[in-house]
Amino acid sequence: FSGRNHYYEGNSAQQASYMVYVAHHLGAKAAIMTAAAGIAPKFKDDKSEPTTYPAEVGDVMLVATYFPNYLPSSLRGPIDGKVGQRFNGTINVPSMSLGYLAQRVARRELCRDLREAVYVPRGGSNYETPAEVSELSHKSKVWGLPVLGGMSTVPELEAANMLGMRSLVLGVVTNKMFDMGARNRIAGELHGK
Repeated sequence: FSGRNHYYEGNSAQQASYMVYVAHHLGAKAAIMTAAAGIAPKFKDDKSEPTTYPAEVGDVMLVATYFPNYLPSSLRGPIDGKVGQRFNGTINVPSMSLGYLAQRVARRELCRDLREAVYVPRGGSNYETPAEVSELSHKSKVWGLPVLGGMSTVPELEAANMLGMRSLVLGVVTNKMFDMGARNRIAGELHGK
């Protein structure tokens, strides 16, 4: 497929996952997805230090897991039992075996490490507020993995999992989330500090 229907474009989560059902119907056993995503910053303990980022724009990261709480599930509403089950485990979503394979190929063929990240979807289409950036930065510290924020992918992941398809998600860092350090410097200048 080239492109997708996004939730932020006014589509439902079910409409956003439609192409996964089509691919499954055509015989696909796995879903390989990409996600354009922002990278959450890492804050230094000393707030006067500049904010750092665990990845650069253009880096590709392997989505090891996701945190779907900011987007409605694509599995809400009627579920046809012939297609899949209502309740599904997500311990292996995305597929760990496909992830390990992607990491091995990246090392062998590209001589690059494919670092893991947690993907956090949002409804969009605006970028994260300073409060959200702060929360995602904190979650990154707690989870021990960088956090990618985007506006897609999870409806498709949920559908693929329900259909019994293995999945792989590669997150492309397209931007650095709002720099709280820069915001604090601007606020200081406005207040004459």
